[in-house]
Amino acid sequence: MKFPGNKTKEEIQELATEKLIEFYYNSFLYGSDDVLVSIKNFIQNPDERKFTETAVAMRKELWKISKNRDIESYALKKIDT
Repeated sequence: MKFPGNKTKEEIQELATEKLIEFYYNSFLYGSDDVLVSIKNFIQNPDERKFTETAVAMRKELWKISKNRDIESYALKKIDT
């Protein structure tokens, strides 16, 4: 998605948050409680750890993956614990 050059960082972040909230509400139809809580936590305080936890929760639900690896093993950069 391209943004016009005159958008500020704050405007882009606000739009991204609005889209995440829209996704969160749409997830009520098909997402498990674990996925919904994870998405909510990411929206409220986005960081690398919460993003990775959300992706792993979705992956577990979609593909029925039961391996419990450390969240850090999935992250692209070091996650603060």
